[in-house]
Amino acid sequence: MSDQLIDMAKQKIDLLLYIERATATKAKRRRDYYVVNPCPFCGKKNHFLIRPDQQYYRTFAGCGRSGTIIDFLMEYENLSQHEAIKKTLELAGMDSLSMVDDPKRFSESKQIHLITASPTQGMTTTLNQIDFTELVEIAHRDVGKTNYFRDRGLTDKTIRAYKLGYSATGLNFAQKYYSQIQGKTSFLELYKFVLPIWGTDGKCHYFISRLDESSVPPYYKEMPVKTYNLPGMPVSIFNLRYLESCNSKIIFITEGIFDALSVEEFDYPCIALNGTSNAKMFFEHLMLHLDVHDNTKFVLVPDNDDAGQKLKQKFQEKFHELGVPLYTMEVPRQYKDANEYLIANRKEFERMVNQTVNGIQQEMKQNNERFVAEYLKSFFTEVMESGVRPISTGFAELDEKLSGGLIPGLYVLGAISSLGKTTFIHQMADTIAGQQIPVLFFSLEMSKKEMVSKSISRQSYILDGKNAYTAIDILKGNVPKQTLEGVINAYYQKGNFLKIEEGSIQTDVHQIREQVQKFKEQFDRFVVFVDYLQILQAPSRANMGDKQTVEYNVSQLKLISRDFDVPVIVVSSFNRSNYNQTVGFESFKESGIIEYSADVVMALQLKNMGQLAQQKDETTRRDAIHEAKAKPIRSIELVILKQRNGIAWARVDFAYHAKFNFFRCVAE
Repeated sequence: MSDQLIDMAKQKIDLLLYIERATATKAKRRRDYYVVNPCPFCGKKNHFLIRPDQQYYRTFAGCGRSGTIIDFLMEYENLSQHEAIKKTLELAGMDSLSMVDDPKRFSESKQIHLITASPTQGMTTTLNQIDFTELVEIAHRDVGKTNYFRDRGLTDKTIRAYKLGYSATGLNFAQKYYSQIQGKTSFLELYKFVLPIWGTDGKCHYFISRLDESSVPPYYKEMPVKTYNLPGMPVSIFNLRYLESCNSKIIFITEGIFDALSVEEFDYPCIALNGTSNAKMFFEHLMLHLDVHDNTKFVLVPDNDDAGQKLKQKFQEKFHELGVPLYTMEVPRQYKDANEYLIANRKEFERMVNQTVNGIQQEMKQNNERFVAEYLKSFFTEVMESGVRPISTGFAELDEKLSGGLIPGLYVLGAISSLGKTTFIHQMADTIAGQQIPVLFFSLEMSKKEMVSKSISRQSYILDGKNAYTAIDILKGNVPKQTLEGVINAYYQKGNFLKIEEGSIQTDVHQIREQVQKFKEQFDRFVVFVDYLQILQAPSRANMGDKQTVEYNVSQLKLISRDFDVPVIVVSSFNRSNYNQTVGFESFKESGIIEYSADVVMALQLKNMGQLAQQKDETTRRDAIHEAKAKPIRSIELVILKQRNGIAWARVDFAYHAKFNFFRCVAE
């Protein structure tokens, strides 16, 4: 094959879009290039760059990867050079027979749905939203003319349910209606068996077709690929709809569609990844619908090869991270996969599937039968040996109002700007660390350097209020060396138990869960701080508005506090319309989910906010609030608006020494 044709194929594929789909990520534009995070090869951030205008990618030193779509297929998908070239030609719609055609045909063809649009111009059609229902309906009408699906062990029930199809002329019958189907007539007629992938809307937005090996002409030097995937469209996961809605509490997962259909033969729902490279896409979708699967049991049926075993290990690790149970059903070693087992011994395969399901159902039944009376003994032991021990906030009066301090649960703290909400929880974190209780602090807005400078400033004020230094003094190096060393030494013990994780505008709640999971492996008892809620992003690839994002993140933070049995304190901003009003639930942005999901809701406000809010003249009221906020020592009031396991409403007075990042409880 000529270099000219290969180069033509490479240019016809949108490299950026393909890599986004293959890695389940969304690239960020930076001038004339795009950044994919994390790097698909080494996992580092801001390391993998794509130049769409050149159809080229590269990484920085240390990783050393670069190239075109062919290089990416070889390095990321572990294909040989021959396989990578072959797949590139398929993606571009330039199959092996089409190469003898006039190359000019490709440049003149109208492929409006192919991945050829420039990322800067946008796609003409949303991928995988094309309706192929009519195509598969036509192919299904002739399915009785072939024994192919029956030879694969499938009965008429499954064939009808999924509308599996057949065409004696292959895909030629649909080529003139769908621009996604491309190739020479003699090539397309080889792909006669149609397997639809149905969406939640009851329509087919993607399908794959299988090769009729008996129809391959003898002059082919090698057998064409078995599966024809639509050029330029990302491969879809078979039955991904089950993650959004499924009546069964047991869902099987396989690699190939025929393996999934083999399980479905016995009326059990099954998802097929359509390739191990789609595992990340599967988990992205699963994480978006975890609330649907509180009691779902997933069963992986891996292939009996190296790729299948690697997939099994990856799934076990990822399901463990998500806190979702995963079972495996291993087919006998003499069979490559589930479908081969079904074909060879249908009764034994059915027995294995039923045995797997019955075992899981029996386990679920036993769990459901554990009444409270059976739990009381372990409850007694747990309470007597290691009951809940509140963690002091460092403020005695606040501890009293919180029934002794912080206990596992979700705490939300809100305030308007300049009232020190970050300083307040940061001082609390320092105090807890001073008790030798580990703290995991997610600072999504401020750097670790800024946070530490505030801690050192506060420590200098605690040691000597008359000769304290501000954070700016410390950052500028305006503190005598001996004095700074003394303050740092005094703070050192707290630093031993405080870990600050710098975030970014891309940080999401799942990354927080991963870090908390690792922390839990080291420490049983600790506290998590998140600053702040509105910076947390929606999950990758999720199309959520601001309200949906906040609701999702609050619910996930609540689950983190429950799953890891730790206090989680998160800062929330206020609605601007409530800046000049006394605090209430309505002050919080997206207050509904906060009010209902949080265990404790607290807010900071100026001490005399009630009087200030009564000022009728808006300008006078605003000026008075600004004047109060500008004082070197501000009178602040913390109001407890909700407490699930304590006083329903309370308030505590503080003096906020803003200059030195220090809160003092007035009653102490």
